[in-house]
Amino acid sequence: NGTSCLRYCPQTAGQSPWGLLRIIYRDGTLCLRYCPQTVGQSPWGLLRIIYRNGTLCLRYNPQRYFSMNDAGAFLSENEIPLSENEIRKALGGTAAPLYVKRVTGSANDDAAALARSGAPEGTLVAAAEQTSGRGRNGRAYYCPAGSGVYFSVILRPERPDGAALTRVTPYAAVAVCRAVEEVCGASAEIKWVNDIIVRGKKVAGILAEAHGGAVILGVGVNVAVPDGGFIGLPGAGAVTDAPPRFARERIAGVAVRQFFELYRAADDDAVLEEYRSRSAVIGRAVTAAIGGAEETVFAAAIDGEFRLVIRRAGGETLALGSGEIRVKLQ
Repeated sequence: NGTSCLRYCPQTAGQSPWGLLRIIYRDGTLCLRYCPQTVGQSPWGLLRIIYRNGTLCLRYNPQRYFSMNDAGAFLSENEIPLSENEIRKALGGTAAPLYVKRVTGSANDDAAALARSGAPEGTLVAAAEQTSGRGRNGRAYYCPAGSGVYFSVILRPERPDGAALTRVTPYAAVAVCRAVEEVCGASAEIKWVNDIIVRGKKVAGILAEAHGGAVILGVGVNVAVPDGGFIGLPGAGAVTDAPPRFARERIAGVAVRQFFELYRAADDDAVLEEYRSRSAVIGRAVTAAIGGAEETVFAAAIDGEFRLVIRRAGGETLALGSGEIRVKLQ
């Protein structure tokens, strides 16, 4: 009923599995006894033990997910599945096939295999963890368990070529920004061409790939900070420190719903206007890799074909396509 509770199971051993708290019955009262020799945090990150103003407290971490299996045992964070029902609710009633996985190698690869078998447009694969996630140019993409959502959707444009990919990516970027704002209230920007930025950190990436007669649109979103943080990834961040319940499912569902609303309306001018207004690069100096060499350039504009218009040190102006450069904010 909207309250976070600790439930005592008398048929089980009278202490927590990590040894931090012991359940005792004293003077008619059920108590939690603190064991200071153990680590001050539960293994799944839901509760932290803190000592504040002379009082021992249990601190609830709302950004951590919590569940139990049918036998009453606590599930660790990376064991908690996504809720298919919550994703469907956020999608808004679509009848398209939905495949929900706790862990997969690559949701894009799963969706591509489904596309080859004839799966219709709108088929969605969503996972709580990827072991072989990838970004542009085959670069590895960090997809840990329990903190993000990784999803791929099948598109069947009339011409699944480079032009379709160029259009799909900015449409998806706008949709993901809308989703993280709707679900978590986080103001989101777009770092051309396929990264979503919140509070100066990358929280999501987009990868669109052509597979035969289909385009696979893949999105990975860091909803919360994983245990241990984003090790070795100083530019990575999370959408929020305290995501609401079912934030992963809702972000996936809302992003896909928003994408298809934009995609089917096919109003490039409206999408371009919002894409520009959300730009994290326009009017800034950026480092661009052009022709294999990095140089500092000025990001002047995004043109009508969603290309980044840059001005080089000598005054030369270039309009660059998504496959031609890497952009780093300075």
